[in-house]
Amino acid sequence: MVDRLACQDRKGMSPESLQKANRRLVATGTALALTAVTSVALLATGPLRAQGAAEALFIDQAGRVGIGTSKPETRLDVDGNARIKGTLGVEGDATVTGALDVGGDGRIGKTLDVGGNARINGTLDVAGDVHTKGSLIVGGEPQISSEFDARGNGHLGGNLNVAGDARVDGMLNSRARYQRDDEPEASYEISPRHHLSLTARKYAGRTRTIPMDTLLALCADADGCQIRLAATHWAGDGQTAGGSVFFTFYYSATDGQWRASETAAAGATGVDGNGATEHAFNLWNTCFLTDGKYDRFVDQGDKEKGMQLLVWNGQVNANRTCELTIID
Repeated sequence: MVDRLACQDRKGMSPESLQKANRRLVATGTALALTAVTSVALLATGPLRAQGAAEALFIDQAGRVGIGTSKPETRLDVDGNARIKGTLGVEGDATVTGALDVGGDGRIGKTLDVGGNARINGTLDVAGDVHTKGSLIVGGEPQISSEFDARGNGHLGGNLNVAGDARVDGMLNSRARYQRDDEPEASYEISPRHHLSLTARKYAGRTRTIPMDTLLALCADADGCQIRLAATHWAGDGQTAGGSVFFTFYYSATDGQWRASETAAAGATGVDGNGATEHAFNLWNTCFLTDGKYDRFVDQGDKEKGMQLLVWNGQVNANRTCELTIID
């Protein structure tokens, strides 16, 4: 309705009052015109588009909203990355083609399926399955009522509760609690373990490098790591149960210094990458944890940083196998 003050009798009005009345009349007429245009647009039978260099926003006749796509297949279909600074709440399935970044909590009523990496800064509660083709990073505690499948790494700030099967193709990280004296409790990221198995038929006289990122994640923190070094089939194929030792191992990410402390001995020390090969442990002259590289039973030296598993010939069965397990 047109403003009554703008249309009232203008006789006797001052010039300033007259100008104000004219402006109100123009503004009111503009608002009515916009309302009429919007009403016509909403009653239109075709889809609504907001289009720039690429398809930005699309709403079809069924009310499906597409962002980055003009062919939405669900009520909200995002073709690309999605970032939410607050809480993500979905009563049904949540399917994201690209990456997902949520600043708050994530609550999914059915399945969460992410084509890229998924980062949830708060807690994650999923009533169905969780599938990510990249990494899953959760700042809080994940609660998954069905299956968990991450094709990348898993970084979890709290406990992981999975009612069904859990599969992580990369490394699954959690957080450990730490306190010094009466200082405030802190937490740091830990990675459970790494296992390397080498057979003499393939690796006799040779070394295999432990991945540096794994070595640092497991052994370069304040509490170091535990090394289990074992041999199987050392004297015959029937010896499937491993003969083993275990010891604590510390590695410095800064300068490559390392120390192996065994309960029955003072332990060994060395510097990784100093040019000279040094052994952390020798199991029966058959399985070595060392910092130097070997090829065809010839020492190649310690020319670069990296700890190695070496298969030697102290036991001569052709199928002898060296098993190295690193546990944080």
